Amino acid sequence: MGGLDNQSIEQLQPIKVFSLVNGFHGGVAKYTAMLSLLNERDNIELQTVVLNCPEWICNRADLDSYDLDEMMIRGRFDFSWIDPCVERINRFSPDLLLVHGGCVASGFAWLLQRKVKRHLPYVSSYHGFYTAPSPSKKLIQPIRNWLTPKMYQRRTLSVVAVAEFCKQYLIDRGVDADKITVVHNGIDAIAPSCESIQRSSLGLKDDDIIIGVISRLDPVKGLSYLIDAFPSVLKRHPKVHLVMVGDGDCTEQLKQQCQQLGIASNVHFVGYQHNIQAWYEFFDIFALPSLAEFHSIALLEAMRAGKAIVSTDVGGNTESVRDEKEALIVPSKNAEALGNALGRMIEDPAMARRLSEAAKQRFDQYFTIDHMLDQTEAWLRKCVQLAKSQQTQCSE
Repeated sequence: MGGLDNQSIEQLQPIKVFSLVNGFHGGVAKYTAMLSLLNERDNIELQTVVLNCPEWICNRADLDSYDLDEMMIRGRFDFSWIDPCVERINRFSPDLLLVHGGCVASGFAWLLQRKVKRHLPYVSSYHGFYTAPSPSKKLIQPIRNWLTPKMYQRRTLSVVAVAEFCKQYLIDRGVDADKITVVHNGIDAIAPSCESIQRSSLGLKDDDIIIGVISRLDPVKGLSYLIDAFPSVLKRHPKVHLVMVGDGDCTEQLKQQCQQLGIASNVHFVGYQHNIQAWYEFFDIFALPSLAEFHSIALLEAMRAGKAIVSTDVGGNTESVRDEKEALIVPSKNAEALGNALGRMIEDPAMARRLSEAAKQRFDQYFTIDHMLDQTEAWLRKCVQLAKSQQTQCSE
């Protein structure tokens, strides 16, 4: 399934899609929630079920505001959700089953296919290779990443990837290119309204310079390299401050690193925050020092906010912003390059303004939710046509 040819798609044909997601946290949760907006369009109906556990981290605000169907389970090995899902599928009678993620999601689709009373082709969204959230899960990381492309190639009708980087990763591991369609993430064109954060709340002055991060505090986010870069920036610009929004397993380790480098008074850990847009507006510069990304929603949010951006050259980051055009791009794991780029942004405000304005324009052109939904709907309709064609061929 190569490119999307909208003219060849029967736009008025009603289609039904049953969407299943395991857990509700991070970028996949936001993606799944936003896809439910397809229900506001004519001739497409999306029923979304979220498998959730009280012990799991959950993006509760999105789950509730998008009014998704939450099914509580006891843990990863509780399969009591299967029969209720089968009942929902049989009542809904969808054209497609859409699952989100890698081999685990594909395994769930396989289980459902064997339980329902009708033909049920399935498709999958792919958000990038699995990165273990904790050291205890590192052993399963290579197994899941090895298994996911194999299951896509053998079992999935089609895959929608959130970045060209993800598509190439799958192709390199044996998935046919024509099975993969790229639809970049999108977010609301208009940012949510919010109450401004006062600089005095962090003891900052009007002429202080704020470098901001909004991220899970996890090794893969490269935050230790940003902290290593910060002393050189602070030496040249004593009024600069680093604000870290988010929490995670590395919080205490990162705080200790700041103490050891003697920069703790200029680095502010504010923890998990609900008013994310207010923090973007609070920043002068947004930094994304990740060691791995796929199609970062945080980066899109910074573009929408018109921020000056410094990002690492990993994953799909440069599909969102390009070096010297909408951002400054640096190699990952390179504290010196990060420090130099942040210094350039501070020392050349005209350049920072030019890049931030260009980032906002690029966001408006390519990365709004409407753009994402248009392309996703076209992909789903094409998948329905492909499934019907394959079923006809099998019955002949």
